[in-house]
Amino acid sequence: MTELERVRGIGPTTAEKLKNAGFETIPLLSSAGYKDIIEKVALAPSVAQRLVETAREIVESELVRVKGVGPTIAKKLRTTGFDTIFSLANANRGDLIEKVALTPAVAQRLINAAQDIVEENKQEEKQKPPVAIVAEETIEEIEKEPLAAVADEAVEEIEEEPYFPPVSEILQSNFRGEILSSLKQELLKRVMKTPHLRDRILRKVAKGLFY
Repeated sequence: MTELERVRGIGPTTAEKLKNAGFETIPLLSSAGYKDIIEKVALAPSVAQRLVETAREIVESELVRVKGVGPTIAKKLRTTGFDTIFSLANANRGDLIEKVALTPAVAQRLINAAQDIVEENKQEEKQKPPVAIVAEETIEEIEKEPLAAVADEAVEEIEEEPYFPPVSEILQSNFRGEILSSLKQELLKRVMKTPHLRDRILRKVAKGLFY
């Protein structure tokens, strides 16, 4: 899901149209005029108005995460260009005093609070394990499961009407020998069709490691 698709009523197609028209973020959409959306994206007036208003609600709801920012100040911040926590964290205190009509103490307090959130987000990102590690951990969890249990789950996925007994029961049946023999033959076929495995087997045979 793209950022714009967070706005209720925006799907992939509309998101792409908005991006191509220069409204590639929620803050940019929230500051857009209805006429611009109607003309550049070819949306119905009621749809354009609804999307812009929803984008504004999202921007303001995120700004109120900053300690000391309520709905009224959030709206003032949005309309004066401080439409993200990051932009507030990097704001000049004088600009906040002048544009948002804040006292010096309040302006500085909001900047500090926004900077704390930005720093917390950075720390959280640093603590997230790389995707490769997550993938390896997932594989390790899978490998911990007994082979019979994994096979049983695979059988459960494909079975519908017919009844298939668990793999563990099948291997304990009177047909155990035939089943294992069939499995060995199937595995041998697969190994011989895989170049690097086939070469490994043939090398071992040549060295007399199999008899």
